[in-house]
Amino acid sequence: MNKRTGILILVFVLGIGIIIGFAMLNHYTNQNIMIGEAKANAIMNSMTQTGTFSWNSSEYKLIAVVNCRGVKTFVEKLGKRYSTEFAGCTFETAQDIRITPVGDPWSEEGFITFTR
Repeated sequence: MNKRTGILILVFVLGIGIIIGFAMLNHYTNQNIMIGEAKANAIMNSMTQTGTFSWNSSEYKLIAVVNCRGVKTFVEKLGKRYSTEFAGCTFETAQDIRITPVGDPWSEEGFITFTR
């Protein structure tokens, strides 16, 4: 095998590796988005209308866009809303949405964290 053939094989193998890496990254990111939204909607719809949620982020930037009954709420670093404002809503921008109840699992209060 000459030097040119060796270089072509190396370039081919590296190219395949890069393509596989991007495919895995894309799959993982899409999976996180779907899981996060499904969890958020499922938990919010099961909670009572009197609970409150808090969210936080370590940076001042747009973290999520919450669509509720045709009104868009732009979520930034800190905030607090009643569950009535988020029940049945959809989310954009956020890649991961977690709602953790405070106290027992059926508690009416919880923390909602949006991460990018």
